Amino acid sequence: VQTCALPISNNGGYYGNAGVIKGDGSVRIWGDNTYGQLGNGTVNDSSSPIGITFNNATSTVVKVVGAGTRFFTTFAFLFSDGTVETTGYAGIGARGNGSTAANNSPTEVLCVDNIVDLQAYGFGNVTGFVALNDKGNEYLWGYSTTYYIAGNVVGVNRLVPTLIQF
Repeated sequence: VQTCALPISNNGGYYGNAGVIKGDGSVRIWGDNTYGQLGNGTVNDSSSPIGITFNNATSTVVKVVGAGTRFFTTFAFLFSDGTVETTGYAGIGARGNGSTAANNSPTEVLCVDNIVDLQAYGFGNVTGFVALNDKGNEYLWGYSTTYYIAGNVVGVNRLVPTLIQF
């Protein structure tokens, strides 16, 4: 039986990561692991694909986006049930879990659900995500400046998703 895989990657330069979402919804990722990007509980880099064990064991990954460069990469994983988990750099709230503390395993993004689309933005350690829910509301977490967005979240890094109000 053949399974198809969708490529995932970030805009990493010298350091970087790549991976795939397999046909069964599982994720394999490899590359730099300075901030736990590989989600395997370590900070050891890997040149071979590593499977990620997510907290959400009842749903499959449908989209992965990555932001940041070098070893400051953060990945966000959108599940078929509308939840999101993240791995990687957390220094400016890009993990969306209410903390800037390092964590080498996937963490659930708090305060938002029913997500239908997800986008990443950033460069270097300037990393953030925008999510769209099933009601058409947009949420931002991570790095925030007037350069990236408008509304009520200008200029303040957000540790959890915040509704963007225009």
